[in-house]
Amino acid sequence: MSQDKLKADSKSDPWNNIAVAVFFGLWCGAGWWSVLGNDELSSDMYGLDPGPGLMPKLVLSVLTFGSVAILVKGLVGLQVTGDGMPNPVAIARHVMFPALFASSVLLYLSLIFWIGFVTSSLIFSTVWMGVLGLRSDRRKRSTVLLQAGVGTVIGVGLIYVIFGRLIGVPLP
Repeated sequence: MSQDKLKADSKSDPWNNIAVAVFFGLWCGAGWWSVLGNDELSSDMYGLDPGPGLMPKLVLSVLTFGSVAILVKGLVGLQVTGDGMPNPVAIARHVMFPALFASSVLLYLSLIFWIGFVTSSLIFSTVWMGVLGLRSDRRKRSTVLLQAGVGTVIGVGLIYVIFGRLIGVPLP
């Protein structure tokens, strides 16, 4: 299957639209909960000034409307195509790699406070650059791992020097 056809299929897949709508809907729910739970943002005691809550409410309104529109598009597409539930094994295989990345980011964030920014960033970056390089199957394994190591040292080193030393951002 060509790359263009794969992109077209994923855009027109009703279940993909429903998944996108649920993802953004969850973010909208968290955002609304945060904005409405904050007295300073949800207060109307600013007179004619709309106050600091205007921008978050506008952005969340647009995102909520977009999520609902994508959900309706997915549900209508599902009804038009007459597709049932997709194969759960295919969904699990398709979602496994992004879920693994997301969970490793959460692990990385907790490791920053346990072993420090530099060490955890070196581990996280080397592992993921190596994994993604090995998935490409275009180069030898030793070349990919060498490039991942060098790229990690350069990237983390630049971040540490620029933010930690030059700008003075405290890195844990």
